[in-house]
Formats: sequence, C-alpha cells, structure tokens
Amino acid sequence: VHVGEGVVPVNDTVNMKGALKIIGAGADKSILNGLWAGHQGFVLNDAEALLEGLCISNFSYSGQTESGKGAGVKMFNGVVRNCRITRCRTNGAYQSGSAAHVDGGLLTGTEIDRCQTDWEYQCAGGAIYQTGGVVSNCVICCNQAGNTTASSSKGGGISMSAGLGDIEEEISRYNKAAKAEKKPALSLAQFTRGSTIYISEMRAAMDKKVIYRMR
Repeated sequence: VHVGEGVVPVNDTVNMKGALKIIGAGADKSILNGLWAGHQGFVLNDAEALLEGLCISNFSYSGQTESGKGAGVKMFNGVVRNCRITRCRTNGAYQSGSAAHVDGGLLTGTEIDRCQTDWEYQCAGGAIYQTGGVVSNCVICCNQAGNTTASSSKGGGISMSAGLGDIEEEISRYNKAAKAEKKPALSLAQFTRGSTIYISEMRAAMDKKVIYRMR
C-alpha cells in the first residue's frame, strides 16, 4: 500500500498480521492521523510487515491491559523504518511506550517526539517500551513518562523492561520522567528511575549510546 502526500485519518487499529507493507512519501509528507480516537495505531506481527516513510500521529490508548502498551506502534515482528512517531499517548496505569512497544522486529531511522505515558503511577517509557527486538539510529526527543501528579515514573525516553533488545547509536535528548526518584542519564539500578533511559534487567544490551542535554 502506497500512501501519498497529505493527512490520512486512521479510524481503527491496523493489525498487520500478514506481509502488509505501508510505504509513504516521507515522514514529513504522509501523515497517518489517529484523531485521538482511543485506539492503537499499528500492530506488526509478521516478519515481512513494513511501515516506511510515514508520520504516525495523534494515537491515544487507555486500555489497562498488557496489550495496551504502544499507542502508536506495537511490534512483535517486522520493520518500522524512516518514520516519525509524534503526539501519541497512553492513558492508563501500567501503560508503557506511548510511541512504540518493541517486543520484536526492527525500529530504525525514526524520530520519536512529543509522546507521553499520561498517568499518575507506574508509567514507563514515554517514547519506547522495549522488551525485545532492535532499536537503532533513532532520534528520541521531548517525550515524557508520567504526568504532573505522577508518584512514580521511569524512562522519559526509553524503558527496557525485559532487556532482551539492543539499542544502538541513539540520540536521546530533552526527555523527562515526571516523578523520578533520581535523574541520572542512565540507570542500571532497579529502583533508580532514569529520566531518559531506564533499564530493569542487566541483560539489556546497549552499544554506542549518545545522550546529551537531559533535564
């Protein structure tokens, strides 16, 4: 499926079980708008599934279940490449990864900005909640875990929960955990919540990480 320039409303979750490929004209040209309608954007299940050259915007989800993680994109497999994921939000306890929940597959060459896990407690990964797969060569900017009344939040940019994935060559900046106990750039202790990156398992692999100008 080729998407031209302009804004395309997405009124329901696109469940990409097969080898579906959705290719846009560029991350600044083809905008898939979730309209804040309360549903997840895209679920990738197949190794051949592909999202490329798209802006994925304005998806929100409030389902307080395991499947609720990842308002913009939920990846069990497949590839998300050269996209922008912006203004996505999860609204529920224990919900994580407002832009993307990466459990498998490859997320690469993508900018993620202005996404938020918007709840009072147990919010993780304002942009990405990673339990597997690979995230590489992405820019992760201006995301937030938790809201202004949050009692606990972790990983304004990234939270690696099961820690089975690799994060390579990332640029992470201006991400925030709304109520972090401490604010290091990188946290390896389970009860110290990093403003930008939170790792809860030492098995997580990180390579060539570039982090600067945190707040």
